[in-house]
Amino acid sequence: MVIYDVKQGGTYSVHDERSVPARLGQGLNETGFLGDDAIARTMHGLQLFRDVMRFEAVRHVVPIATSAAREAANRSAFVEEIYRQTDFKLRILSGKEEALYSYAGAISSTARSDVLFFDLGGGSLEIVSSKEGRTRKIMSLPLGGLRLTEFYSSRGGAFTAKDLAKMRKRIFQVLPDRRQLGMDRKTVLLGVGGTLRALARFHQELNEYPLNKIHNYEMEKESIQYALTELSEMKPEQIGSIDSIGEDRSRTIVAGTMVVDSIMSKIGFEELVVSTHGLRDGVLQEYIGNALAYESLSVNGRNRRGHQSLLWKAPVTFEFTEDLLEAIISHGLIDEKDQVILVHALGQLLVKPVDYGAEALFYMIIDEDSTLSHRDEVLAALTVVRVRKPRVADWLFSKYKSMLPSKSKNRIKKLSALSEMFEILERTRTRIAIAPPKAGGGRKIEIRLLPEGEDFPIVLFKSVTRKVGEILDYSIECVLSKVVASGQSPRMPHRRAE
Repeated sequence: MVIYDVKQGGTYSVHDERSVPARLGQGLNETGFLGDDAIARTMHGLQLFRDVMRFEAVRHVVPIATSAAREAANRSAFVEEIYRQTDFKLRILSGKEEALYSYAGAISSTARSDVLFFDLGGGSLEIVSSKEGRTRKIMSLPLGGLRLTEFYSSRGGAFTAKDLAKMRKRIFQVLPDRRQLGMDRKTVLLGVGGTLRALARFHQELNEYPLNKIHNYEMEKESIQYALTELSEMKPEQIGSIDSIGEDRSRTIVAGTMVVDSIMSKIGFEELVVSTHGLRDGVLQEYIGNALAYESLSVNGRNRRGHQSLLWKAPVTFEFTEDLLEAIISHGLIDEKDQVILVHALGQLLVKPVDYGAEALFYMIIDEDSTLSHRDEVLAALTVVRVRKPRVADWLFSKYKSMLPSKSKNRIKKLSALSEMFEILERTRTRIAIAPPKAGGGRKIEIRLLPEGEDFPIVLFKSVTRKVGEILDYSIECVLSKVVASGQSPRMPHRRAE
């Protein structure tokens, strides 16, 4: 269960999140029916969720069920009983719906276009292949971690070498190859699911990773293979004692890890990206977009483009400084990657309360999921902190520099100086005009400032632009023009080239 705060404009954030290990599909392979114990566990979990939702005064509930419910012969009776005891009217997603919603939620949180996406659950493996944000292949395969564990593990849930060999052979038989998926070399492997999150935490624990963050975490194939070797030699009780995995995941993680390793080996990937956003986010986005359509229509068969990110949007669109940004880019002072980090950092500067301590501000930014990689997220957070407290930024840099590329300190200085300059213009809502470059004018940008009030901080702004110029080795000259009426859009007069 996830409770979301949905804001004006459709952005959202997680308010509360809870889980119950229901194992609804336990025994389904053998009988074809949902078992009484599994139903009882599920019912108890849903009753708990119902009480939490009532306590939190949740206004809209969107309940869904996936592979175990859709494959069970007694699914209709199960859905009716759930409704009778909880008031939750479950919608059982088809395999394609589950794949598409998972894909939409993950793709919007990572801003990637050429993707092989997979969602590894207990009963099934959903796969979506996309190019330039358009889905090409959609598959739902019977390769869930719980299903494979029940079918191939020996007594007690452990695996013998023979068990593992049989399971790997079956996984390879069912998985498609690269040609069937229509992929090219630019395709990124992107995955979601509890097994993948546990693997990422396990990998971070082994490598003493400095960030406590899973979303957008990257793992190499050899790391997955190492984890598979280590975990397959343990009993479930031993795996359950590993804090990063836990008891709930201990029985299914070996089979799940083998599925991930098999995807990378058969289809040909050396690394993967983990998303913590998938099915629930995709369903939420669809519901936010059109609740009536969600409740009455199926997405089955649609050739969907990836959703625009509703998870995180830059809180700023350079309302007053777009021309300055374009000038800085056209003069070659920042590249495309720097531009992304600058936008993110400036957005944080404009929305985060200034009364937070600099270190707390850093961790607030890091804690939020965004489309940035971990490295770029750290760079953006350090950029913001440096605007507020340069000494704290230097201390934090020394703590996290192992995960940053060389010369990052100079890059942070440059981006923080630019952020400070842009922040002043955006906060004071000052319109500007950029002078066209003069022939032989050298390394110079001329800015005319056209404030709406009398109290523009010209001394501060000139001090900041002087700092920017020194860091960039570029002259930034500014002239304060007369106060203009709100809504006017004055232009810098063109000068004749001399």
